[in-house]
Amino acid sequence: MNMRHNAAAGLVCCLVLAGCEAVPAHQRGTVPVTGNITLSGAPVAGATVTFLAPKDGRSASAITDAQGRYALTTFRRGDGALPGDYNVIVMQFEVVTGGQTGKKYVPVQETPEPKNQLPARYARSGKSGLTATVTADAKANVFDFALSP
Repeated sequence: MNMRHNAAAGLVCCLVLAGCEAVPAHQRGTVPVTGNITLSGAPVAGATVTFLAPKDGRSASAITDAQGRYALTTFRRGDGALPGDYNVIVMQFEVVTGGQTGKKYVPVQETPEPKNQLPARYARSGKSGLTATVTADAKANVFDFALSP
């Protein structure tokens, strides 16, 4: 009888654990969103792509790889975006280095402000000319943006 009780308890635990979801309710509903960023036909590496949601929505962002590809993140890495309409902005900041030359540490007197390497219009919400409508159909959510100088 004790063995039946343990088996039943084990089954209940398995069912409870199987019913538990790893994603909290407020984080459900994202769909994969991918694409490419190019400037004058060349891939843009290290650009930050941000899908800006309407006033009460959740935005999503990603950083492009060496081939200009991105996969959006809203809650967890690569989970995508929530369905809806978005204004899109793209920025690529120069890498600011300093403070160390060779093996000798040199204090930085003033850190220069990083500069966007892309045309400024692509960094302005509503003025970039870039928009996207994310749908529940993951196959439809590939957005390639060809930027021009």
